[in-house]
Amino acid sequence: MASSENNLHADEENSSRSGSAPANGSPTTAMAALPTSLTPKRKIALITGITGQDGSYLTEFLIGKGYEVHGLIRRSSNFNTQRLDHIYVDPHNAHKALMKLHYADLTDASSLRRWIDCILPDEVYNLAAQSHVAVSFEIPDFTADVVATGALRLLEAVRSHIAATGRSHIRYYQAGSSEMFGATPPPQSEISPFHPRSPYAAAKCAAHWYTVNYREAYNLFACNGILFNHESPRRGENFVTRKITRAVGRIKVDLQSKLFLGNLNASRDWGFAGDYVEAMWLMLQQEEPDDYVVATEESHTVQEFLEVAFGYVGLNWRDHVVIDKRYFRPAEVDNLKGDSSKARKVLKWKPKVGFEELVKMMVDQDIERAKREKIPWHFAMSCCRVFGQQVSQSLSADPSEVYSIEATNLPNCYEIYLHMWLLKISGFTDIVVLNFNFFEWWLHITNTNVTHPLKSLTEGLILRTGYQAKCSSDGGRWVETPYSVLVRCKSIATLLSTAEEVLYQISILS
Repeated sequence: MASSENNLHADEENSSRSGSAPANGSPTTAMAALPTSLTPKRKIALITGITGQDGSYLTEFLIGKGYEVHGLIRRSSNFNTQRLDHIYVDPHNAHKALMKLHYADLTDASSLRRWIDCILPDEVYNLAAQSHVAVSFEIPDFTADVVATGALRLLEAVRSHIAATGRSHIRYYQAGSSEMFGATPPPQSEISPFHPRSPYAAAKCAAHWYTVNYREAYNLFACNGILFNHESPRRGENFVTRKITRAVGRIKVDLQSKLFLGNLNASRDWGFAGDYVEAMWLMLQQEEPDDYVVATEESHTVQEFLEVAFGYVGLNWRDHVVIDKRYFRPAEVDNLKGDSSKARKVLKWKPKVGFEELVKMMVDQDIERAKREKIPWHFAMSCCRVFGQQVSQSLSADPSEVYSIEATNLPNCYEIYLHMWLLKISGFTDIVVLNFNFFEWWLHITNTNVTHPLKSLTEGLILRTGYQAKCSSDGGRWVETPYSVLVRCKSIATLLSTAEEVLYQISILS
């Protein structure tokens, strides 16, 4: 694809640090007047799992503290950096970036050591994991390799780097999990025994003890943060809390009617992820390394979460929730409730966001997402119907199949999927994909306010910019619409590539 291939992805020119630019990209007058030797040096943090919920919040927090942040990400054909969009700075302006991304993997020890040697971090936060408990039963080998042995590889990379360079001030944070306690009765604290009930939890226990061992054997400043469940609007949609709030938003705007769940009696200590990343940082600011439980000290069942989420928007969860035994775990964890008195006393940390506030925050975000999601389906369907007959004739297919989102093998369904995707991630409400015939695709974007810079799109494409656009609701004739661009593409691959390039241009210019 075009330059969008580098959009939020690692770039080799970012492999070395480029000084200590301030958060706004330009130093203050007083700072600029200081000689370079007197300018305070920024701390450098290295984060694995930076694209996840915790990684994105921790990145924001550390940048706010004046850090330069480096993140290790895995290579993927799909973009998985949406949580960092608002922080990202184009690699061509690397001197302004306080967050930089590099390709590496916890299954590749050489990449871990190489980046530690290049980045020279002061603090290392290991947040990366295959973190879905239910999935860990399906892929236990991979879960253990990433979560347990991956932590060991990173610890060894830090240890060997210190041994080779003498940089003994490096501090290491290992993300633990309340799942390690498993069947241990609540409340669970730092002295409670571990009784893991899943491959994920067992792997986290191994990572915990690897961290303790490296602390004791090599005098490494290494801390375990045993964080109880922490959620946010950035939580993955396949986690139960986000699955619930996502469904609430979709049900509220008539995009969904049922929500399938498993055990509603499971009880968890739920807090806000944005609060918990502060505790991670505080652990590494202490004089001595130690392990800490981070929790709200309140426990709520999945049913209680449902009651707050559905009740907040005036719905009764019993009208929509269906119990599906497929979502029950082979070994259930009944009740997790943390005792975080040590963290509160030593770190002076306490949660700021309560349970109901957290649930409502998540519901509010997902209702807005659902409203944006509802627009493109009806809009895309109207666009496809304008040219649907012509498309169906060229495919010798029933027009109803062309309009059907289930018929994924038909080209017009690529239009629908692409259209929904564009609207979902861009937030614009006037992005239309038009198809004139089987061999010629047109991408039509309106109301972007950035049409002039789009003239430099992918080489070889024919563009039309100006004040006219195809209006499918008006019989397919040209009408005046401000800020529009029309791009002709010869293949669906070019269409997808161009769409990503357009969004990239919009993101950096709007």
